[in-house]
Amino acid sequence: MLEFRKVTKKYLANRMVLDNASFTIESGEFVYLVGPSGAGKTTILRLLIGEMKPTSGKILYRDHPIQKFSKRQIAYLRREVRIVFQDFKILFDRTVLENVLLSLYILGRKQSEAVAEARKVLKLVGLDDKRSMFPIQISAGELQRVAIARAIAGDSKVLLADEPTGNLDPDTGNEIVKLLEEINSTGTTVIVTTHNEALVNQAKKRVIELHNGTIIRDEKEGGYRAS
Repeated sequence: MLEFRKVTKKYLANRMVLDNASFTIESGEFVYLVGPSGAGKTTILRLLIGEMKPTSGKILYRDHPIQKFSKRQIAYLRREVRIVFQDFKILFDRTVLENVLLSLYILGRKQSEAVAEARKVLKLVGLDDKRSMFPIQISAGELQRVAIARAIAGDSKVLLADEPTGNLDPDTGNEIVKLLEEINSTGTTVIVTTHNEALVNQAKKRVIELHNGTIIRDEKEGGYRAS
């Protein structure tokens, strides 16, 4: 479904952030990207949504090269490959329901259809009873759930989560991971970047570890650190 073939990414002054990375992620997988800050984890996510292009190599989505996509094709890609950012990027002048509806309107959903879909995903993340509240009225963990609901609304195929537990207490972080696993169980491919060692060790999912832009480990049912 997703494939990196010898992908290298350099920034200004030839600063290497990803070096010859190769991996394949199949439909329905749950994968953790781990490694220290600056290892290249977020760069992989940004490449997957076409926000940037690789310096060399190929990135494929359903066998199609993302780096060759037009702006129109990138827009369609982002309908299927969604990302949840660490800082949520929630609109604080909109209610919980309106935040989710916005993504559905962008997809062209009619109001009645959009409301039904938004209510469905809010029920999934446990927030339908707070749909009329504004972001300032709910907790950080609930804000993360709103961001996830917005990302999966509209039948997304791939969910990318960039440090989804980074700003949360351990108990709330556990709840978010359980939610991501539940979403994964419905068939959605989930890719998570994290520094949370305990959560990765407990989950026993596939782990891709990066260091200085290089993949140093790709392990099924792995832990945060190589055993």
